[in-house]
Amino acid sequence: MRHNQPIRLDEVYSHWRRLCFDDEEGGGDVQDDYPCSAEWQAIQEQLRTADVSM
Repeated sequence: MRHNQPIRLDEVYSHWRRLCFDDEEGGGDVQDDYPCSAEWQAIQEQLRTADVSM
């Protein structure tokens, strides 16, 4: 953000490159047994209200 440059893929730890987030409409092969939308909304709200330095 400071240099207005994107994060290069080789700078991202391999665990995070393997994660997959599918939206509900997009389908996919993964079946969610546990809906996490409430938790995701709580995380988003926490990030919206957090200090920029966080």
